[in-house]
Amino acid sequence: MDLFAKYGVQLPHDGMIWREIIDTACHPPTDGDKKTRVYGFGDPYSLSWENWVFTIIST
Repeated sequence: MDLFAKYGVQLPHDGMIWREIIDTACHPPTDGDKKTRVYGFGDPYSLSWENWVFTIIST
């Protein structure tokens, strides 16, 4: 939770939709070097929205 507070990111909560979760995770801070930087979520394959749906459903 400290990491969320440090970077002003809203904590996950009940009722969040997948788009909110993904959007939040895709916006990490950009400070720090390669060893100390905090990384968020990234999709190296650039899934289409339809593929995201199938990925989410499978969870």
